[in-house]
Amino acid sequence: MELTFQIIQQKLFTIRLNLIKTLVMNKLSKTIVTIVIIVVFFIFFSLIVGSRQIEGHQTPGYLGLIVFAGMVGAMRAIWKKRAPNKDIIKK
Repeated sequence: MELTFQIIQQKLFTIRLNLIKTLVMNKLSKTIVTIVIIVVFFIFFSLIVGSRQIEGHQTPGYLGLIVFAGMVGAMRAIWKKRAPNKDIIKK
């Protein structure tokens, strides 16, 4: 009886540890990818602004807006929460 209780306790601990690792790594990887997206956005945006200033313009224009919308879309896709599986709820 005591042995089975210890086995169950060890398995529960392993499951909890794996769940914590998954959650932490998931948030960590999302954070790292978000930082990379922001850095790439600043590089592209500065290139766009620099090239437009050479031509005499003051604003980044439509291309800058497209790059900004791409960054926002990428970050929303990364941090999107998954909807619960409705098939499981119906059963």
